[in-house]
Amino acid sequence: MAGRVAHHVPPSPRPFPHPAHPTNPRHSLLQSTTSFGMFVRPAGYENVGLVHFSRIPRDLTYALKKQAPIPEGTNKTDVENLFQEGDVVKVRPIYTPSPYLIPI
Repeated sequence: MAGRVAHHVPPSPRPFPHPAHPTNPRHSLLQSTTSFGMFVRPAGYENVGLVHFSRIPRDLTYALKKQAPIPEGTNKTDVENLFQEGDVVKVRPIYTPSPYLIPI
């Protein structure tokens, strides 16, 4: 068709599911934390995705802070203080236009 450009997108080794088929939560290995969230690699996937700090349940953060209080005067966010590389967390991979974003 005139005016339309076909884009070839190579298939990923294990593509994210279609939005109409959300997946069940799965264990994921925490790769790193930042001031805006954490990067995780869900079990069975080769991609690493972002979990934005706003998607981490507040009651989870509250419970973790009660178990391990954060010292005053740190220059880190709650996510950076409470989670660390190598932690196993549960996320629900959801299809997005970007294969690097995984909301929970």
